[in-house]
Amino acid sequence: MVKVLLEAHPAALELKDVKDKVPIDNIKKTRLFEGIIGGRSLGRDDTLDETMMAAFRETNVKGLESAVEEFAKSPEIFDLFAWQQFLEIHHRNNPDPGYFVVELQLLFEATWTVLTQANPKTDEASKSLTENLKGAIQKYVSDNNKFRPNLLPEFLTTVPVLKLQKLAATRIFRAHLDSYMRSGIMYIYYFEVFLYLIFTAIFSWLSIKFKFSTNGTYEWDDIVIRDMTITCFFLALYFLLRELAQFHAMYQLGLQRNWFKDFWNYIDLVASGGTIVLLEYYFRIGPGLEYEHFASVIALFVWMKVLGFAKAFSQPIATFVLMLSTIFKDLFSLMAVLVIILIMFGHAFYLVLSENKASDGIEIDFSNISGTALSLYLMILGIFESSVFAGIWAQILFLCYSFLVVIILLNVLIAIVSDSYDAVLVNSTELFWQSRLELVAEITTTFNMFLRSDLEKWIETVKSHKQNFEGQLAVFYGFKRDHKWSNTMSKAALGLRVLFSPVLLVVTILSCIWYLPLLHFHYILQALQPDERNEFPPFMSATKKAKQHLGKIFGWKYSQDYPWEDGEWSNKNSKVTTILRVIFSPFLLCYTIGYFLIFFGTVTLCAFVFGVLYAETDFVDDISKLKGNLTEIKNSASIICGFKEDHAWSNKKSKLAILLRALFFPLILILLLLWHLPVYLYCILMLKTQGPRETSTEVDLDLRLDSSNSDWSGRVLDIVRRVNSVTSAEVNKIDARMTAREKKMAAQIENLKEENVSIKKQNTSILKILSSVAEKVGAEIPVEEKNEVEEVTSGQPSDHETEKSQDEPPQPPPAPKQNQQKQQESEESVQNPMLKESGLELQPLPKK
Repeated sequence: MVKVLLEAHPAALELKDVKDKVPIDNIKKTRLFEGIIGGRSLGRDDTLDETMMAAFRETNVKGLESAVEEFAKSPEIFDLFAWQQFLEIHHRNNPDPGYFVVELQLLFEATWTVLTQANPKTDEASKSLTENLKGAIQKYVSDNNKFRPNLLPEFLTTVPVLKLQKLAATRIFRAHLDSYMRSGIMYIYYFEVFLYLIFTAIFSWLSIKFKFSTNGTYEWDDIVIRDMTITCFFLALYFLLRELAQFHAMYQLGLQRNWFKDFWNYIDLVASGGTIVLLEYYFRIGPGLEYEHFASVIALFVWMKVLGFAKAFSQPIATFVLMLSTIFKDLFSLMAVLVIILIMFGHAFYLVLSENKASDGIEIDFSNISGTALSLYLMILGIFESSVFAGIWAQILFLCYSFLVVIILLNVLIAIVSDSYDAVLVNSTELFWQSRLELVAEITTTFNMFLRSDLEKWIETVKSHKQNFEGQLAVFYGFKRDHKWSNTMSKAALGLRVLFSPVLLVVTILSCIWYLPLLHFHYILQALQPDERNEFPPFMSATKKAKQHLGKIFGWKYSQDYPWEDGEWSNKNSKVTTILRVIFSPFLLCYTIGYFLIFFGTVTLCAFVFGVLYAETDFVDDISKLKGNLTEIKNSASIICGFKEDHAWSNKKSKLAILLRALFFPLILILLLLWHLPVYLYCILMLKTQGPRETSTEVDLDLRLDSSNSDWSGRVLDIVRRVNSVTSAEVNKIDARMTAREKKMAAQIENLKEENVSIKKQNTSILKILSSVAEKVGAEIPVEEKNEVEEVTSGQPSDHETEKSQDEPPQPPPAPKQNQQKQQESEESVQNPMLKESGLELQPLPKK
């Protein structure tokens, strides 16, 4: 027989209806084994497959146990998940809904029986069998979590209640539920129970307080009542939104019918929504009969919801709570018959005894409809007066009513309640685990984004004492070593971050407040002592660590320089961290604006006081560092608003991020506008401090404008170009000043050249006289002087100059005048690219 290899598909229920792929010949009926997950098979032995199928068909528990035992003895792990998928697909067209659950229950019970009967201490075979079955159960749980995350809600929709009760009570399926509960579901459940008990206590206190209130709507002036009312309102709003979120999650899974079938959902809606309406009603209208009637109805639903929480708290409590719901279900038919009989006799009594009214000591009153209904109920309890039923016809009605209702129907009611109670006691385990299954299904669908399967590992890590304080702090806040959230889906870790992140944030901001004045004082010292460039103080590392902590709180990725350098969220798709950013972004925004104001206030003040001194030193290097900090602030502000480096939305599809941008974008805009103001003022200040100086100062400024001495002009103009705030009048003024200075320098250089030529001519005449004198005397003239004289007289270069020119590369022939002018302009554009970009046409300065 060909082995049953399963198709490569993650979800077997999405496969098409394919029939007769692999037949099994030894069974009289052809059994279909459809593909479930790639590379898997239901069994390695054809005979075992046939035995298992025959046992399922005949509901033979012993046959299943023997087949499971043989499967467990094989070297491969027994694949329970594959059998679950096969049974579900195999009975897909069965008219009995959820029939596969019966066979799955038999398989689980047989597997658990084989596991419990095996004694691993006796021999190696039993030990290997036990290990195989334990591995099979663990693998079944992990495969369900991986491939069928919505298994429980689907079972609640497709499987009948009685069959689901029996499946939930099996030990293997309970192990699957336990895996869910260990992932954080019970923490959510206990947290909600705690919140609801607080809500119930506050609601009860407020309702009683309002009942005996004499001030009416003026109760709002009492600070205690106002705070309690606000707390009660927000707790009710939380439970209302939680119920709506549950409906939305089930609607997305196509399980909205389950929500409508659950009676407790209606109680939750009325309890939470009615409380909100009641509080609004009281503070608008005040106390009175209408408020008391409305409050009494809401109080009933509020306390009924407490019973709803208690049904999954523990098995003894759940037994009695579920007993009530089971009894009401069993009594539905009887109650319908009883109501019809009561209406029948009530109609008859009203027609016969409507003229008799209640008198002193007699509570029976048939004069109106409400009195008739109350009188019938009191007669069931045995409270009546025989004198009321005067007349033969009234007495006959009374006898028939007593026999039919009091004797027969009440005894039937007691019998049904007794049978239901006995059934609940017998099936208490099944009912309790059914309620647990419903709880797990409800929380997994509602809080699926907050859950994580490795929460137990997180708790064990927190309890370990092998890590240092920083590691424990990181684990406590839910960080990994790479500074990302290690449990973004954990509701418990979210609670810890919400509780303790403000503390860390305050500590970080205080450390930065201590650091910033010292850093700015250090800048001033650097300006006053330009020759002694000291390193930054050692507390720079402290503020960098503070920035890293801020990055961790807000979910930024981490780089070596700044936590937000790459401009992206480390988990931008997580709604949890988006909520954290909504909560704490105002604090970070205030911190950024404060950092900006202190930094630039100090720099602007220093520029105003030591403007001239700054111009003569390398303070521009500090300005470049300052601009780097500005870039950092812009990046952090952009990240708060959700921008990338290219000014596109990093998470534009997130509605929560859009809300965040709508809230804080105006503040970011103000911050960016303020960013241009100090730099603009600084540039104008530096230009004006150089403007009114006279000639001696202008020479120094001209030297500074020369690119061979300093690039200060390029730096100033670069700042001007970057700020983009200097007006055209200022630019023309600077251009005119620099052009006038260059013309003046050019004229001075021409005068110096003319003086140099005249001096050379005088030297030539002197040398001629000396040479004539030397010839007469008979002395020799030095070679250098002689060559120079010949050069002057003949216009040819001397010998030593010729030797020098041979060592130099040949020069190109002189270009025409137009070409020389173009070449000069190109050299100017190369020498002054920054001036060219800024729009300032400067002539090159001739070298002396």
